[in-house]
Amino acid sequence: MKISDIQVTAIHPERWRDDPNLTWAAGLIEGEGCFILSKDKRSNHHKTAIQVEMTDKDVLEKLQRTLGGTIIESNYPSKFKRFPNAKPSWRWYIHKQKDLFDVLIKIMPFLNKRRLERAKELFDYLEPKVVI
Repeated sequence: MKISDIQVTAIHPERWRDDPNLTWAAGLIEGEGCFILSKDKRSNHHKTAIQVEMTDKDVLEKLQRTLGGTIIESNYPSKFKRFPNAKPSWRWYIHKQKDLFDVLIKIMPFLNKRRLERAKELFDYLEPKVVI
């Protein structure tokens, strides 16, 4: 079954719809995040993730409290060599397939068309792997 075949209300219980932190998180991901579904040419494996990178670590910590995931510092020495006044940046990501699938179910009803299409691609790839 594909997400496009499911009514939003069927996968989106009211407890999620009324959670302001969840709607905030979906908006942050829509505006600042990216959905990753890429294939490694050598290993033929797929990389799947959602990530958000920014200089405001406190915002990413709230995202982590809301959706789980991991935060890492994403500064590279070459960045500071080229831009000595650059602010430190941080990356939140979630990549474990089951966790990623659960996050997609929670945020997809809040996404607009362009981001929803990309999220659906990721959902459709993950669904047969995590739904038994």
